[in-house]
Amino acid sequence: MAEAGPRPGHEERRGPGRDGDIAVIGVSGRYPQAEDLDEFWSNLRSGRDCVTEVPADRWKHDELYSPERGVPGKAYGRWGAFLDGVDRFDPLFFGISPREAEVMDPQQRLFLETAWRLLEGSGLTQERLERRYGRRVGVYVGSMYQMYQADDEDVVRSAMTSATSYNLIANRVSHAFGLEGPSLAVDSMCSSSLMAVHLACADLRRGESTLAIAGGVNLTLHPNKYLSLSQAEMLGSHPGSRSFRDGDGYLPAEGVGAVLLKPLTEALRDGDTIHAVIRGSASLHGGGANQFMRPSYGTQVNVLRRALEQAEVEPESIGYVEAAANGASLSDLVEVRALREVFSGVTEPVALGSVKSNLGHPEAASGIAQLSKVVLQLRHAELAPLVEVGRANPDLGLEGGPLRLCEGPSSWEPRRSGGDGAAGAPPRRALINSVGAGGSYVSMVVEAPPETGDVSQEDHGDAAERQLVVLSAKDTDRLRATARRLLDLTGDGAARPSLRDLAHTLQSGRDHLPERLAVVVDSLDELRAVLGRHLDTGPEDAGSDAGLHTGNAERDAGPVRAVVSGAAGEVFLSALVADRELDRLAALWTCGARIPWDGLHRGRAPRTLSLPTTAFQRGSYWVGRTWHPRTEGDGAARPVPGEPPAPPTPDEPSGEVDLRRYLESFFGEALGLAPGDLPFDGDLQSVGADSILWVRLRRALDADLGLRLSAREIAESPTLERVLARLEDKRAERSEAPTAPDAAEVPPSSAEPGADRVRAARTRALERFRRGEIGRDELKELMKKETTGA
Repeated sequence: MAEAGPRPGHEERRGPGRDGDIAVIGVSGRYPQAEDLDEFWSNLRSGRDCVTEVPADRWKHDELYSPERGVPGKAYGRWGAFLDGVDRFDPLFFGISPREAEVMDPQQRLFLETAWRLLEGSGLTQERLERRYGRRVGVYVGSMYQMYQADDEDVVRSAMTSATSYNLIANRVSHAFGLEGPSLAVDSMCSSSLMAVHLACADLRRGESTLAIAGGVNLTLHPNKYLSLSQAEMLGSHPGSRSFRDGDGYLPAEGVGAVLLKPLTEALRDGDTIHAVIRGSASLHGGGANQFMRPSYGTQVNVLRRALEQAEVEPESIGYVEAAANGASLSDLVEVRALREVFSGVTEPVALGSVKSNLGHPEAASGIAQLSKVVLQLRHAELAPLVEVGRANPDLGLEGGPLRLCEGPSSWEPRRSGGDGAAGAPPRRALINSVGAGGSYVSMVVEAPPETGDVSQEDHGDAAERQLVVLSAKDTDRLRATARRLLDLTGDGAARPSLRDLAHTLQSGRDHLPERLAVVVDSLDELRAVLGRHLDTGPEDAGSDAGLHTGNAERDAGPVRAVVSGAAGEVFLSALVADRELDRLAALWTCGARIPWDGLHRGRAPRTLSLPTTAFQRGSYWVGRTWHPRTEGDGAARPVPGEPPAPPTPDEPSGEVDLRRYLESFFGEALGLAPGDLPFDGDLQSVGADSILWVRLRRALDADLGLRLSAREIAESPTLERVLARLEDKRAERSEAPTAPDAAEVPPSSAEPGADRVRAARTRALERFRRGEIGRDELKELMKKETTGA
């Protein structure tokens, strides 16, 4: 249960600033034909058209399509914008079993990955979430469709996929990262994700959360969407039905995105990277003014003005409007009319655009796509053009007013005046408008971040100081992928990062995973050279380069971790940090030591950079397909969930069942893993085993083998190895009573090494390591020998 306030030992947080401004300190997302926001911006800036026909891997749309309207069971539209690989996911990375992943709504999976990238890209580790924010982090996600269902013939999975909830999208994220703030899904139809951001900002101002993840997700997974939109005549019939064009409906689009939000005063105090500032927002409903689901001119005028009032800015200060225009002529005309009213009297031109020109209509993810576009335009000080497709809408009536369509790419020039009489030009500022078909409207004022004077380039005076750069991943393949991405990031370019900031971000802004690589260098060029040689030679030659250290924090921990644990170990590590013994720190860190990183950086506080995030290793998890994969060179198929496991058969000459094979079969069927993919000596929770599965195992063992494990024995045996050992013991006890050993055969306790001698051995080894007389491997061997008395 979430606690009411910060826990003992947490840093005390001051309340939000008087103006209530909210900083956007992180942004992440995937959109059609864009795996990340860099690709998204490239598409926006170039005016790329991301609309296509329905992909063949979704469904056979030709069998559904008819150009005639009103044909039962047919859709008159065939265009939209789609994400690639919505069936793909990396479940084991998140401790989710493949079996569970398959029945999860893909919207949960996509938003979970997006949240990981958001937090990791912002340098937020579990330690920081605990210490700095007390885990009072809210999750707010907009969503409106639940169309992921198994075939009716698959009774088990059909029931599981039909009984899901939108709220699981947010709750999955809260659970995965241990976040204890509000966690909720929002469905206000096409304004859902901007509504989620609006609610998150309100909770931050009230102190309900100290940090917030807000965004949305939208997928088109079933042809029923096209059928229903056709029946309602809301679907666009041609690919030119776009924003501010002569369209007859909207083209559905997919997307997922999120922002990380924090009170501006606290973001400035903590030195966070600020991408944009949310000055104010407002939400209203159209009430009963018009027919249901008909856009309201009056409500749009009111909500736009209310957002400006909340932001305490004048219309004259707005340089860009990100419109809700979705391609339906009537909706676009009503919105333009409302905007003309709000900006009447403004003499300086106001740019008008919409992300839906490029994508079509992302529905529940529209607001987050709009906000992400505005953030990217502020970052680059450019305005993206509308896509050159379709016929212009002759009835827009923009003549005589300040609104100007973004017909081509242009720079985003500051306004000459904010309209409030204040001296100086206001920051670049945008007004976002989002409209839900059911009558829920949201508007938001967003502006450029304040100038902080931070230097992010390499030549700020401390570039020559040697730095320890660390990388980690769950396995060697992922580690090499991470090293490759860092190599690409540090290539020749106009914005190479500071080596000091880079090292700090990777030390303190990443959760450290088992497989590790550390490099001690004094320049980015040297870092690139070492990483390049490492990637060229392969992991088997990892130790051949001076200054390069590799290891596994779980496999290699052993006596080294024992030496650096406890109060004496902390003193030792602090001394190494104070003396900047970087090579020894690198050697210890790769073995799992916890390094007090902050002590390495003296003088100017380093900045946390936005760096490439973890590369996922995705597989296909989709109802009806996952459970019969064919791997290259292997014709074996994985078991089908829901089918009872085959009854155990004797495998040994004694007629007994092979217990290891039995356990591998049980867990493999339950988790959707091949026996070779199950960790034998690793915690089964890491692959999705939960308390329900352990209860099932107890029942199965009793029914199939007549072996009983108590709840305590299960709790003390989280691995296959330990469960197997307990079962073998119980089977041996059942077959014959154990014989008590003769007392003379029991070695005396005095033969064991004493505690004093162990402590002395550790002290000697520690001092020799500190003096540089021995290396990491020698320390491990020496400590093993000294501690065991070998």
